[in-house]
Amino acid sequence: MVKAFLGIKTCVDYERDVKLELDKRKEVKESYLVYGPFDIFARIEVSNLEELGNFVRKLKYKDGVDRVQTYLIMEKTSTSPRQAS
Repeated sequence: MVKAFLGIKTCVDYERDVKLELDKRKEVKESYLVYGPFDIFARIEVSNLEELGNFVRKLKYKDGVDRVQTYLIMEKTSTSPRQAS
């Protein structure tokens, strides 16, 4: 299983349309509209790197998508708060 975050920069006024399309895809586990260099962050899960490449390649050519940056997830750390010592 390959997990990744995608930083997606959209064309002006396409943020919500692109996010709605992303949310329909089974590979997309979470997506957020954000402020900053990207307009959307999405967490995706695919079977292998080839599938990841295909997903990103198709996304890059969607209407309203300016660019996509991929961040492979190496490890998830605990989500519980740290105890003070």
